[in-house]
Amino acid sequence: MEKELKSTACDELGSLGTTLVSDMLDTVYDLLAKYLGPLPIGYDDILSAEKSLVVPNEVDLVDFTNIGDDLIGGNIGDLFQRALQLADDALGTYTPDPNSPTGTGQDLGINKLIRDFVLQADRSFTVDVDDFPGGFINDGIIFQGSDLLTETVIKMKQIKLFGLDTFNSFDPLNGVGKYTLSNSFYWRDLTVSIMLDMSMKPSSNSNSVIDVGNGEVNESIEIDFKLNDIDVDFAFLLGVNEDLLGKLQLGQMIQVDHILPCVMKALHDVKVTGFSVTVGDVEAPNLGGFISPGIDRIISNAADAVFLMYEPTFNKAVPNIFQITVRNALNDILSSLLENSRSGSSCPVYQALPSSEQSFVNLQKLIIGTSTGESSGRTLSDGYGTIISQLLSYAREEIKAFNPTTQELYINDLIGGFTMNQSNVTGTFKVSDNILDFSSKIDIGELTADLDLQISGLEIENLNSIGLPLSILDPTSEITVNNVITIGANDRPLKGNIDVVIGFDNGGESILKNYSFLFF
Repeated sequence: MEKELKSTACDELGSLGTTLVSDMLDTVYDLLAKYLGPLPIGYDDILSAEKSLVVPNEVDLVDFTNIGDDLIGGNIGDLFQRALQLADDALGTYTPDPNSPTGTGQDLGINKLIRDFVLQADRSFTVDVDDFPGGFINDGIIFQGSDLLTETVIKMKQIKLFGLDTFNSFDPLNGVGKYTLSNSFYWRDLTVSIMLDMSMKPSSNSNSVIDVGNGEVNESIEIDFKLNDIDVDFAFLLGVNEDLLGKLQLGQMIQVDHILPCVMKALHDVKVTGFSVTVGDVEAPNLGGFISPGIDRIISNAADAVFLMYEPTFNKAVPNIFQITVRNALNDILSSLLENSRSGSSCPVYQALPSSEQSFVNLQKLIIGTSTGESSGRTLSDGYGTIISQLLSYAREEIKAFNPTTQELYINDLIGGFTMNQSNVTGTFKVSDNILDFSSKIDIGELTADLDLQISGLEIENLNSIGLPLSILDPTSEITVNNVITIGANDRPLKGNIDVVIGFDNGGESILKNYSFLFF
Protein backbone atom coordinates (compact mmCIF):
# COMPACT_ATOMS: atom_id res chain seq x y z
CA MET A 1 0.00 0.00 0.00
CA GLU A 2 2.86 2.35 0.88
CA LYS A 3 4.47 1.71 -2.49
CA GLU A 4 1.24 2.39 -4.36
CA LEU A 5 0.53 5.56 -2.38
CA LYS A 6 4.05 6.82 -3.01
CA SER A 7 3.75 6.12 -6.73
CA THR A 8 0.37 7.90 -6.95
CA ALA A 9 1.55 10.85 -4.87
CA CYS A 10 4.72 11.29 -6.95
CA ASP A 11 2.74 11.10 -10.18
CA GLU A 12 0.20 13.67 -8.99
CA LEU A 13 2.67 16.04 -7.35
CA GLY A 14 4.98 15.68 -10.34
CA SER A 15 2.10 16.67 -12.57
CA LEU A 16 1.97 19.96 -10.65
CA GLY A 17 5.22 20.88 -12.33
CA THR A 18 3.93 19.73 -15.72
CA THR A 19 0.68 21.66 -15.25
CA LEU A 20 2.54 24.70 -14.00
CA VAL A 21 4.95 24.63 -16.96
CA SER A 22 2.06 24.19 -19.37
CA ASP A 23 0.08 27.03 -17.83
CA MET A 24 3.13 29.28 -17.69
CA LEU A 25 4.02 28.53 -21.32
CA ASP A 26 0.46 29.29 -22.42
CA THR A 27 0.45 32.50 -20.39
CA VAL A 28 3.83 33.65 -21.70
CA TYR A 29 2.89 32.78 -25.29
CA ASP A 30 -0.39 34.71 -25.06
CA LEU A 31 1.48 37.64 -23.52
CA LEU A 32 4.35 37.83 -26.01
CA ALA A 33 2.70 36.85 -29.31
CA LYS A 34 0.85 40.14 -29.76
CA TYR A 35 4.06 42.15 -29.30
CA LEU A 36 6.09 40.55 -32.07
CA GLY A 37 4.47 42.43 -34.96
CA PRO A 38 4.83 46.07 -36.04
CA LEU A 39 3.60 48.91 -33.86
CA PRO A 40 0.08 50.24 -34.46
CA ILE A 41 -0.19 53.27 -36.76
CA GLY A 42 0.99 56.46 -35.06
CA TYR A 43 2.72 54.74 -32.13
CA ASP A 44 6.17 55.39 -33.60
CA ASP A 45 5.58 59.16 -33.89
CA ILE A 46 6.22 60.96 -30.58
CA LEU A 47 4.55 64.12 -31.97
CA SER A 48 1.32 62.35 -32.95
CA ALA A 49 -0.60 63.57 -29.87
CA GLU A 50 0.62 67.15 -30.39
CA LYS A 51 -0.48 67.11 -34.04
CA SER A 52 -4.01 66.08 -33.06
CA LEU A 53 -4.22 68.32 -29.96
CA VAL A 54 -7.16 70.76 -29.97
CA VAL A 55 -6.43 73.97 -28.08
CA PRO A 56 -9.30 76.45 -27.55
CA ASN A 57 -8.62 80.04 -28.63
CA GLU A 58 -8.84 81.32 -25.06
CA VAL A 59 -6.18 78.87 -23.79
CA ASP A 60 -2.45 79.63 -24.05
CA LEU A 61 -0.16 76.65 -23.56
CA VAL A 62 3.50 76.85 -22.58
CA ASP A 63 5.62 76.51 -25.72
CA PHE A 64 8.70 74.44 -24.84
CA THR A 65 10.47 75.50 -28.04
CA ASN A 66 10.31 79.17 -27.01
CA ILE A 67 9.88 79.01 -23.26
CA GLY A 68 12.39 81.75 -22.50
CA ASP A 69 10.43 84.42 -24.41
CA ASP A 70 6.93 83.02 -24.14
CA LEU A 71 6.10 81.93 -20.59
CA ILE A 72 4.21 84.59 -18.62
CA GLY A 73 5.63 87.57 -20.48
CA GLY A 74 9.18 86.31 -20.94
CA ASN A 75 10.96 87.14 -17.68
CA ILE A 76 9.49 84.24 -15.72
CA GLY A 77 10.00 82.01 -18.74
CA ASP A 78 13.69 82.87 -18.90
CA LEU A 79 14.12 82.09 -15.20
CA PHE A 80 12.13 78.87 -15.61
CA GLN A 81 14.32 77.81 -18.53
CA ARG A 82 17.50 78.50 -16.57
CA ALA A 83 16.10 76.66 -13.56
CA LEU A 84 15.46 73.62 -15.77
CA GLN A 85 19.03 73.83 -17.07
CA LEU A 86 20.38 74.09 -13.53
CA ALA A 87 18.29 71.09 -12.44
CA ASP A 88 19.48 69.17 -15.49
CA ASP A 89 23.11 69.93 -14.62
CA ALA A 90 22.60 69.02 -10.95
CA LEU A 91 20.89 65.70 -11.67
CA GLY A 92 22.83 64.65 -14.75
CA THR A 93 26.38 65.29 -13.52
CA TYR A 94 28.50 63.59 -10.87
CA THR A 95 28.36 64.83 -7.29
CA PRO A 96 30.25 63.73 -4.16
CA ASP A 97 28.44 60.82 -2.52
CA PRO A 98 30.25 58.86 0.21
CA ASN A 99 27.42 56.29 0.19
CA SER A 100 27.65 55.61 -3.53
CA PRO A 101 27.47 51.86 -4.28
CA THR A 102 30.04 52.39 -7.04
CA GLY A 103 32.79 52.75 -4.41
CA THR A 104 34.15 55.87 -6.13
CA GLY A 105 32.79 58.36 -3.57
CA GLN A 106 30.67 60.10 -6.19
CA ASP A 107 27.57 59.42 -8.26
CA LEU A 108 25.09 61.13 -10.55
CA GLY A 109 22.90 63.63 -8.73
CA ILE A 110 19.74 61.77 -9.78
CA ASN A 111 21.02 58.54 -8.20
CA LYS A 112 21.72 60.26 -4.89
CA LEU A 113 18.33 62.02 -4.96
CA ILE A 114 16.46 58.76 -5.61
CA ARG A 115 18.32 56.96 -2.81
CA ASP A 116 17.57 59.76 -0.34
CA PHE A 117 13.91 60.36 -1.15
CA VAL A 118 12.40 57.43 -3.08
CA LEU A 119 14.02 54.14 -2.15
CA GLN A 120 13.84 52.07 1.01
CA ALA A 121 16.87 51.48 3.25
CA ASP A 122 17.73 48.37 1.18
CA ARG A 123 17.76 50.54 -2.00
CA SER A 124 14.52 49.01 -3.27
CA PHE A 125 11.31 50.51 -4.58
CA THR A 126 8.68 48.30 -2.97
CA VAL A 127 5.06 47.74 -4.02
CA ASP A 128 2.68 45.55 -2.02
CA VAL A 129 0.21 43.89 -4.39
CA ASP A 130 -2.71 44.28 -1.97
CA ASP A 131 -2.05 48.03 -1.86
CA PHE A 132 -1.58 48.45 -5.61
CA PRO A 133 -3.59 51.47 -6.89
CA GLY A 134 -6.71 50.26 -8.69
CA GLY A 135 -6.02 46.63 -7.78
CA PHE A 136 -3.65 44.12 -9.35
CA ILE A 137 -4.43 41.84 -12.30
CA ASN A 138 -6.43 38.80 -11.08
CA ASP A 139 -5.79 39.99 -7.50
CA GLY A 140 -2.18 38.86 -7.90
CA ILE A 141 -3.05 35.16 -8.47
CA ILE A 142 -0.72 33.74 -11.13
CA PHE A 143 -1.61 30.01 -10.77
CA GLN A 144 -4.60 28.11 -9.45
CA GLY A 145 -5.13 24.39 -10.03
CA SER A 146 -6.11 21.07 -8.49
CA ASP A 147 -5.39 17.36 -8.98
CA LEU A 148 -6.14 14.07 -7.18
CA LEU A 149 -4.13 15.16 -4.14
CA THR A 150 -3.97 18.90 -3.78
CA GLU A 151 -5.42 22.27 -4.55
CA THR A 152 -2.66 24.80 -5.20
CA VAL A 153 -2.80 28.60 -5.36
CA ILE A 154 0.24 30.78 -6.11
CA LYS A 155 -0.29 34.47 -5.43
CA MET A 156 1.99 37.44 -5.90
CA LYS A 157 2.38 39.40 -2.65
CA GLN A 158 5.12 41.97 -3.18
CA ILE A 159 7.34 43.38 -5.91
CA LYS A 160 10.70 44.98 -5.21
CA LEU A 161 12.66 46.85 -7.85
CA PHE A 162 16.38 47.29 -7.22
CA GLY A 163 18.71 49.43 -9.31
CA LEU A 164 16.65 52.57 -9.86
CA ASP A 165 19.69 54.44 -8.51
CA THR A 166 22.08 52.99 -11.12
CA PHE A 167 21.67 55.62 -13.84
CA ASN A 168 24.68 55.83 -16.13
CA SER A 169 23.19 58.77 -17.99
CA PHE A 170 20.22 61.02 -17.30
CA ASP A 171 19.04 63.57 -19.86
CA PRO A 172 15.50 64.78 -19.03
CA LEU A 173 13.05 67.37 -20.37
CA ASN A 174 14.29 68.14 -23.89
CA GLY A 175 11.79 70.05 -26.01
CA VAL A 176 11.14 68.18 -29.27
CA GLY A 177 7.85 69.94 -30.05
CA LYS A 178 5.88 72.92 -28.84
CA TYR A 179 4.23 70.81 -26.15
CA THR A 180 6.26 67.59 -26.25
CA LEU A 181 9.27 66.71 -24.08
CA SER A 182 11.69 63.83 -24.55
CA ASN A 183 13.82 62.10 -21.94
CA SER A 184 16.71 59.66 -22.28
CA PHE A 185 17.83 57.35 -19.46
CA TYR A 186 20.32 54.54 -19.20
CA TRP A 187 20.44 52.13 -16.25
CA ARG A 188 23.36 49.80 -15.64
CA ASP A 189 21.10 47.11 -14.22
CA LEU A 190 17.67 46.56 -12.72
CA THR A 191 16.70 43.60 -10.56
CA VAL A 192 13.08 42.62 -10.10
CA SER A 193 12.32 40.62 -6.94
CA ILE A 194 8.86 39.05 -6.74
CA MET A 195 7.55 37.57 -3.49
CA LEU A 196 4.99 34.77 -3.94
CA ASP A 197 2.81 32.87 -1.48
CA MET A 198 2.00 29.27 -2.42
CA SER A 199 -0.78 27.48 -0.60
CA MET A 200 -1.36 23.71 -0.94
CA LYS A 201 -4.24 21.87 0.74
CA PRO A 202 -6.04 18.54 0.19
CA SER A 203 -8.00 18.32 -3.03
CA SER A 204 -11.78 18.77 -2.84
CA ASN A 205 -12.34 17.07 -6.22
CA SER A 206 -14.85 14.23 -6.26
CA ASN A 207 -12.14 11.80 -7.44
CA SER A 208 -9.63 12.89 -4.81
CA VAL A 209 -7.61 10.05 -3.31
CA ILE A 210 -7.71 11.91 0.03
CA ASP A 211 -11.03 11.39 1.76
CA VAL A 212 -10.49 13.62 4.77
CA GLY A 213 -8.10 16.32 5.88
CA ASN A 214 -8.04 20.07 6.18
CA GLY A 215 -4.32 20.72 6.63
CA GLU A 216 -2.55 23.35 4.55
CA VAL A 217 1.07 23.84 3.51
CA ASN A 218 2.25 27.40 2.82
CA GLU A 219 5.45 28.32 1.04
CA SER A 220 7.00 31.76 0.59
CA ILE A 221 8.83 31.95 -2.72
CA GLU A 222 11.14 34.68 -3.97
CA ILE A 223 11.89 35.02 -7.68
CA ASP A 224 14.69 37.35 -8.77
CA PHE A 225 15.60 38.21 -12.33
CA LYS A 226 18.05 40.82 -13.51
CA LEU A 227 18.09 43.10 -16.55
CA ASN A 228 21.36 44.66 -17.71
CA ASP A 229 21.99 47.73 -19.88
CA ILE A 230 18.50 49.23 -20.04
CA ASP A 231 18.21 52.07 -22.55
CA VAL A 232 15.04 54.15 -22.29
CA ASP A 233 13.67 56.89 -24.55
CA PHE A 234 10.56 58.39 -22.98
CA ALA A 235 8.46 61.19 -24.50
CA PHE A 236 5.26 62.82 -23.35
CA LEU A 237 2.87 65.59 -24.29
CA LEU A 238 2.59 68.24 -21.57
CA GLY A 239 0.00 70.90 -22.29
CA VAL A 240 0.47 73.44 -19.49
CA ASN A 241 -2.15 76.20 -19.27
CA GLU A 242 -0.19 79.41 -18.67
CA ASP A 243 -3.08 81.19 -16.94
CA LEU A 244 -3.79 78.33 -14.52
CA LEU A 245 -0.06 77.83 -13.90
CA GLY A 246 0.27 81.47 -12.90
CA LYS A 247 -2.58 81.13 -10.41
CA LEU A 248 -0.99 78.25 -8.46
CA GLN A 249 0.10 79.24 -4.97
CA LEU A 250 2.91 77.81 -2.88
CA GLY A 251 0.55 77.24 0.04
CA GLN A 252 -1.53 74.89 -2.10
CA MET A 253 1.39 72.56 -2.76
CA ILE A 254 3.31 72.72 0.49
CA GLN A 255 2.30 69.15 1.42
CA VAL A 256 3.40 66.15 -0.63
CA ASP A 257 -0.10 64.78 -1.18
CA HIS A 258 -1.24 68.13 -2.62
CA ILE A 259 1.50 68.54 -5.23
CA LEU A 260 0.16 66.19 -7.90
CA PRO A 261 -3.53 67.24 -7.80
CA CYS A 262 -2.58 70.94 -7.76
CA VAL A 263 -0.15 70.61 -10.68
CA MET A 264 -2.70 68.53 -12.61
CA LYS A 265 -5.17 71.42 -12.33
CA ALA A 266 -2.83 73.56 -14.44
CA LEU A 267 -2.68 70.99 -17.26
CA HIS A 268 -4.77 71.14 -20.42
CA ASP A 269 -3.64 67.68 -21.48
CA VAL A 270 -0.92 65.16 -20.65
CA LYS A 271 -0.12 61.94 -22.48
CA VAL A 272 2.78 59.52 -22.96
CA THR A 273 3.69 59.60 -26.65
CA GLY A 274 6.74 57.34 -26.70
CA PHE A 275 8.21 54.68 -24.43
CA SER A 276 11.04 52.85 -26.13
CA VAL A 277 12.97 50.37 -23.98
CA THR A 278 15.77 48.06 -25.05
CA VAL A 279 17.49 45.53 -22.78
CA GLY A 280 21.03 44.35 -23.37
CA ASP A 281 20.77 41.10 -21.41
CA VAL A 282 18.33 39.19 -19.19
CA GLU A 283 19.81 36.83 -16.61
CA ALA A 284 18.13 33.55 -15.70
CA PRO A 285 15.67 33.83 -12.79
CA ASN A 286 16.78 32.74 -9.34
CA LEU A 287 14.22 31.09 -7.03
CA GLY A 288 14.55 30.69 -3.29
CA GLY A 289 12.76 30.65 0.04
CA PHE A 290 11.26 27.16 -0.26
CA ILE A 291 10.73 24.94 2.75
CA SER A 292 10.29 21.73 0.76
CA PRO A 293 13.14 20.67 -1.55
CA GLY A 294 10.62 18.75 -3.69
CA ILE A 295 8.48 21.79 -4.33
CA ASP A 296 11.65 23.82 -4.87
CA ARG A 297 12.69 21.41 -7.61
CA ILE A 298 9.25 21.46 -9.29
CA ILE A 299 8.85 25.24 -9.36
CA SER A 300 12.49 25.96 -10.27
CA ASN A 301 12.44 23.51 -13.16
CA ALA A 302 9.21 25.07 -14.43
CA ALA A 303 10.68 28.58 -14.32
CA ASP A 304 13.93 27.46 -15.99
CA ALA A 305 11.98 25.76 -18.78
CA VAL A 306 9.94 28.86 -19.51
CA PHE A 307 13.02 31.11 -19.43
CA LEU A 308 15.07 28.89 -21.75
CA MET A 309 12.24 28.67 -24.25
CA TYR A 310 11.21 32.31 -24.33
CA GLU A 311 14.31 34.39 -23.52
CA PRO A 312 15.05 35.41 -27.16
CA THR A 313 11.35 36.07 -27.79
CA PHE A 314 11.10 38.15 -24.63
CA ASN A 315 14.04 40.35 -25.66
CA LYS A 316 12.41 40.90 -29.03
CA ALA A 317 9.03 41.75 -27.51
CA VAL A 318 10.25 44.11 -24.75
CA PRO A 319 10.23 47.32 -26.88
CA ASN A 320 6.63 46.81 -27.99
CA ILE A 321 5.51 45.76 -24.51
CA PHE A 322 6.51 49.21 -23.25
CA GLN A 323 5.40 51.04 -26.38
CA ILE A 324 1.91 49.51 -26.25
CA THR A 325 0.81 48.01 -22.93
CA VAL A 326 2.87 50.02 -20.44
CA ARG A 327 2.29 53.22 -22.41
CA ASN A 328 -1.47 52.65 -22.60
CA ALA A 329 -1.62 51.82 -18.88
CA LEU A 330 0.23 55.04 -18.01
CA ASN A 331 -2.10 57.06 -20.24
CA ASP A 332 -5.14 55.51 -18.55
CA ILE A 333 -3.74 56.55 -15.16
CA LEU A 334 -2.91 60.07 -16.40
CA SER A 335 -6.36 60.45 -17.96
CA SER A 336 -8.00 59.43 -14.69
CA LEU A 337 -5.82 61.82 -12.68
CA LEU A 338 -6.57 64.67 -15.08
CA GLU A 339 -10.31 64.03 -14.91
CA ASN A 340 -10.26 63.80 -11.12
CA SER A 341 -8.29 67.05 -10.84
CA ARG A 342 -10.96 68.88 -12.84
CA SER A 343 -13.87 67.57 -10.83
CA GLY A 344 -12.32 67.06 -7.38
CA SER A 345 -11.22 69.36 -4.62
CA SER A 346 -8.00 67.64 -3.54
CA CYS A 347 -6.05 70.81 -4.32
CA PRO A 348 -6.86 73.18 -1.44
CA VAL A 349 -8.23 76.63 -2.25
CA TYR A 350 -6.60 79.54 -0.45
CA GLN A 351 -8.91 81.45 1.86
CA ALA A 352 -7.68 84.61 3.54
CA LEU A 353 -7.92 84.64 7.34
CA PRO A 354 -9.52 87.51 9.24
CA SER A 355 -6.88 90.02 10.30
CA SER A 356 -7.45 89.09 13.94
CA GLU A 357 -6.43 85.48 13.25
CA GLN A 358 -3.46 86.10 10.95
CA SER A 359 -0.01 85.19 12.18
CA PHE A 360 3.49 84.82 10.80
CA VAL A 361 4.66 81.58 9.24
CA ASN A 362 6.72 79.58 11.74
CA LEU A 363 9.98 79.33 9.80
CA GLN A 364 11.48 76.78 12.17
CA LYS A 365 8.66 74.33 11.48
CA LEU A 366 8.59 75.16 7.77
CA ILE A 367 12.33 74.79 7.17
CA ILE A 368 13.54 72.24 9.74
CA GLY A 369 10.26 70.68 10.88
CA THR A 370 10.59 71.57 14.58
CA SER A 371 10.25 74.67 16.70
CA THR A 372 11.66 75.88 20.01
CA GLY A 373 8.28 77.29 20.94
CA GLU A 374 4.86 78.17 19.64
CA SER A 375 4.20 81.68 18.44
CA SER A 376 1.25 83.52 19.87
CA GLY A 377 -1.95 83.45 17.89
CA ARG A 378 -2.83 80.98 15.16
CA THR A 379 -0.17 78.39 14.25
CA LEU A 380 0.05 76.30 11.09
CA SER A 381 2.09 73.39 12.44
CA ASP A 382 -0.31 70.84 10.98
CA GLY A 383 -0.30 72.43 7.54
CA TYR A 384 3.37 72.80 6.67
CA GLY A 385 4.05 69.27 5.49
CA THR A 386 7.59 67.96 5.11
CA ILE A 387 8.48 68.59 1.48
CA ILE A 388 10.13 71.98 2.00
CA SER A 389 12.12 70.85 5.03
CA GLN A 390 13.29 67.71 3.19
CA LEU A 391 14.30 69.57 0.03
CA LEU A 392 16.11 72.29 1.97
CA SER A 393 17.88 69.71 4.11
CA TYR A 394 19.07 67.96 0.94
CA ALA A 395 20.16 71.30 -0.58
CA ARG A 396 22.10 72.32 2.54
CA GLU A 397 24.02 69.06 2.45
CA GLU A 398 24.74 69.37 -1.27
CA ILE A 399 26.11 72.91 -1.20
CA LYS A 400 28.64 71.93 1.48
CA ALA A 401 29.81 68.81 -0.37
CA PHE A 402 33.35 68.86 -1.81
CA ASN A 403 34.26 67.69 -5.29
CA PRO A 404 37.12 65.21 -4.73
CA THR A 405 38.65 66.13 -8.09
CA THR A 406 38.75 69.92 -7.73
CA GLN A 407 38.83 69.99 -3.91
CA GLU A 408 36.25 72.78 -4.02
CA LEU A 409 32.62 72.97 -3.01
CA TYR A 410 30.37 71.22 -5.48
CA ILE A 411 28.17 74.32 -5.71
CA ASN A 412 31.00 76.05 -7.57
CA ASP A 413 30.68 73.44 -10.33
CA LEU A 414 26.96 74.23 -10.62
CA ILE A 415 27.58 77.99 -10.68
CA GLY A 416 30.35 77.48 -13.23
CA GLY A 417 28.05 75.52 -15.53
CA PHE A 418 25.21 78.02 -15.15
CA THR A 419 27.42 81.05 -15.88
CA MET A 420 29.08 79.30 -18.81
CA ASN A 421 25.67 78.81 -20.41
CA GLN A 422 24.75 82.42 -19.67
CA SER A 423 27.92 84.28 -20.68
CA ASN A 424 30.25 81.71 -22.27
CA VAL A 425 32.72 82.46 -19.45
CA THR A 426 32.93 80.16 -16.44
CA GLY A 427 32.09 82.06 -13.25
CA THR A 428 31.08 85.29 -15.04
CA PHE A 429 27.56 86.69 -15.19
CA LYS A 430 26.90 89.34 -17.86
CA VAL A 431 23.94 91.53 -18.75
CA SER A 432 24.70 93.46 -21.94
CA ASP A 433 21.27 95.07 -22.32
CA ASN A 434 20.02 98.00 -20.29
CA ILE A 435 19.13 97.07 -16.74
CA LEU A 436 17.43 100.42 -16.24
CA ASP A 437 16.30 102.98 -18.82
CA PHE A 438 14.54 105.78 -16.97
CA SER A 439 13.27 109.15 -18.19
CA SER A 440 11.48 111.74 -16.11
CA LYS A 441 10.74 115.45 -15.97
CA ILE A 442 12.03 117.36 -12.94
CA ASP A 443 10.04 120.39 -11.84
CA ILE A 444 11.32 121.77 -8.51
CA GLY A 445 10.95 125.52 -8.03
CA GLU A 446 13.07 127.25 -10.66
CA LEU A 447 14.60 123.93 -11.79
CA THR A 448 12.87 122.43 -14.78
CA ALA A 449 14.70 119.77 -16.73
CA ASP A 450 14.46 116.38 -18.38
CA LEU A 451 16.36 113.57 -16.68
CA ASP A 452 17.59 110.43 -18.40
CA LEU A 453 19.19 107.56 -16.46
CA GLN A 454 20.59 104.39 -17.99
CA ILE A 455 22.30 101.49 -16.23
CA SER A 456 23.90 98.79 -18.36
CA GLY A 457 26.97 96.63 -18.83
CA LEU A 458 26.66 94.62 -15.63
CA GLU A 459 29.45 92.07 -15.34
CA ILE A 460 30.37 90.03 -12.26
CA GLU A 461 33.40 87.72 -12.30
CA ASN A 462 34.38 84.76 -10.11
CA LEU A 463 30.92 83.90 -8.86
CA ASN A 464 32.19 80.32 -8.66
CA SER A 465 34.40 81.14 -5.67
CA ILE A 466 32.15 80.04 -2.82
CA GLY A 467 33.93 78.75 0.29
CA LEU A 468 33.31 77.99 3.95
CA PRO A 469 31.71 79.09 6.21
CA LEU A 470 28.47 78.65 4.29
CA SER A 471 25.00 78.53 5.80
CA ILE A 472 21.73 79.05 3.95
CA LEU A 473 18.27 79.60 5.46
CA ASP A 474 19.20 78.63 9.00
CA PRO A 475 16.23 79.57 11.23
CA THR A 476 17.29 81.38 14.38
CA SER A 477 13.72 81.99 15.54
CA GLU A 478 10.20 81.44 14.29
CA ILE A 479 10.35 84.53 12.05
CA THR A 480 14.05 85.02 11.21
CA VAL A 481 16.64 83.12 9.21
CA ASN A 482 20.41 83.49 9.16
CA ASN A 483 22.55 83.26 6.02
CA VAL A 484 26.35 83.17 5.83
CA ILE A 485 28.05 83.12 2.43
CA THR A 486 31.78 83.24 1.83
CA ILE A 487 32.60 84.38 -1.69
CA GLY A 488 35.92 85.27 -3.23
CA ALA A 489 37.64 82.19 -1.80
CA ASN A 490 40.32 80.03 -3.46
CA ASP A 491 42.35 83.09 -4.58
CA ARG A 492 39.55 84.21 -6.91
CA PRO A 493 38.33 87.64 -5.70
CA LEU A 494 34.86 88.72 -6.66
CA LYS A 495 35.01 91.45 -9.31
CA GLY A 496 32.39 93.43 -11.14
CA ASN A 497 31.61 96.58 -13.05
CA ILE A 498 28.59 98.52 -14.25
CA ASP A 499 28.06 101.49 -16.60
CA VAL A 500 25.84 104.43 -15.62
CA VAL A 501 24.76 107.22 -17.98
CA ILE A 502 23.12 110.36 -16.55
CA GLY A 503 21.71 113.08 -18.80
CA PHE A 504 20.09 116.50 -18.07
CA ASP A 505 18.37 118.80 -20.50
CA ASN A 506 17.01 122.10 -19.14
CA GLY A 507 15.85 123.37 -22.50
CA GLY A 508 19.02 125.25 -23.27
CA GLU A 509 21.92 123.13 -22.06
CA SER A 510 22.35 119.36 -22.21
CA ILE A 511 24.64 117.54 -19.83
CA LEU A 512 25.58 113.90 -20.42
CA LYS A 513 27.83 112.03 -18.00
CA ASN A 514 29.13 108.48 -18.32
CA TYR A 515 30.34 106.63 -15.25
CA SER A 516 31.86 103.20 -15.00
CA PHE A 517 31.97 101.65 -11.55
CA LEU A 518 34.35 98.84 -10.65
CA PHE A 519 33.64 96.98 -7.45
CA PHE A 520 35.31 94.06 -5.64
